[in-house]
Amino acid sequence: MKPHCPLAAALSALTLAVATPASAIVIDIDATQNGSYIAGGPQYLLPGTVAQPYNAVQLTLDAGTYAITNAASTGYFSGWNFNGSGLGSTSNWVWSFQMAEHGGNIIEDAYMNDVRSSQAAMASQTGTLSWNGNTLLGSTTTAGFTDTFTLSHTTVLDFYVDDYNWGLGDNYGGVSLSISAVPETGSGSMLVAGLIAMASVAARKRKRN
Repeated sequence: MKPHCPLAAALSALTLAVATPASAIVIDIDATQNGSYIAGGPQYLLPGTVAQPYNAVQLTLDAGTYAITNAASTGYFSGWNFNGSGLGSTSNWVWSFQMAEHGGNIIEDAYMNDVRSSQAAMASQTGTLSWNGNTLLGSTTTAGFTDTFTLSHTTVLDFYVDDYNWGLGDNYGGVSLSISAVPETGSGSMLVAGLIAMASVAARKRKRN
């Protein structure tokens, strides 16, 4: 039976902790509730300009880098309809959202470049996905959307669709986003490497004894 090595056990636990990603937070943006005060729609505002969200979904995050992905490939939050007639509408289906620092500037702005005839078609749409006003990918899907953003300090974020507050009543659907912290692999790897070296020294001492 091998002697118990507390350092090895601690190393194993730490390696697991470093390798395990943080739990994701899901944000559901409802196109009938969460919009903007900007007449004509907030699509006229770009990242770096002051946002004016109306009844935004809010989330507070600590400083760090985060991954953001589409959390709904089907269902209510897989796309939204403007100036339509609910789920049965045959026009005006889009996938888009904006994210801004509360009381501050727009950080993220994403949308698919095409308007589709149904929610299912929008949810599986492949086309040009624009991000922050610039084309990110020429061949991606709404369901496969993914990107990262970095916060330099604890921040209250506002999430909303690009439609104005008095035009939300005839909308349907929304956008669902999954947000998770990206582990700081650099510092974690250095710590693990240091502990591995310490464990090796301890093992050699046990062998000599």
